[in-house]
Amino acid sequence: MKKRVGQYLMDAVHRAGVDKIFGVPGDFNLAFLDDIVRHNGVEWVGTTNELNGSYAADGYARINGLGVLVTTFGVGELSAVNGIAGSYAERVPVIAITGAPTQSVEQAGKYVHHSLGEGRFDSYQKMFEHITTAQAYITAENATTEIPRVINAAIHERRPVHIHLPIDVAMTEIEVDSEYDVAPIPDVNVDRYIDMVADKLRSASQPVIITGHEINSFHLHEALEQFVNQTHIPVAQLSLGKGAFNEENPYYIGIYDGKIAE
Repeated sequence: MKKRVGQYLMDAVHRAGVDKIFGVPGDFNLAFLDDIVRHNGVEWVGTTNELNGSYAADGYARINGLGVLVTTFGVGELSAVNGIAGSYAERVPVIAITGAPTQSVEQAGKYVHHSLGEGRFDSYQKMFEHITTAQAYITAENATTEIPRVINAAIHERRPVHIHLPIDVAMTEIEVDSEYDVAPIPDVNVDRYIDMVADKLRSASQPVIITGHEINSFHLHEALEQFVNQTHIPVAQLSLGKGAFNEENPYYIGIYDGKIAE
């Protein structure tokens, strides 16, 4: 079937479980916003600025499992950097979508607003490489492979990703052979780590479990509490991992902040 790339992207994030899109309109994402507001499965939530939008998407992702932020090129995406960096540090899956100038403008190196005026258009993308787990420059040719790749990366790695979406690409119709579905998490052999932990526990006289924010990110609360109840090992939480363990459990011993807590 035929779909605009913008439609395909919205269908994909909706099928991944997203029903609210946060962000700020800008001239490089306006046509894409039409596909957002027309989509029956998602609601556009405009924010006062991009930084607020990034924090809203972060909070939504913590509850929902995946969040989406839409900004315009340059000033918009740069305004959201602190929020996206925080999502990266705390392993929160947010898809940061940047509406960008047309491919012809970028390829010609034209001097347009929101750029650095030097004819380069990948500077901001390079900034996001350090605070996202995957990045994609979307074209009509790669949309049906790159969009699933980065969405799956956000879900599996529990970290933000960045999508650079030229506005002419968002409006281009492509042939969609199959709808996006969340890929299963690849199987990883963890026997080595299990053996290592078992060896440490056997040799320890007073073992303590220190939990962090990744328990929250990967929703491992029940598995952790079951393990603690079986082994009777006391648990302390790092301050960043507040909520990682049931504080009413008899084996909970409080927050650990190193020398600060002494």
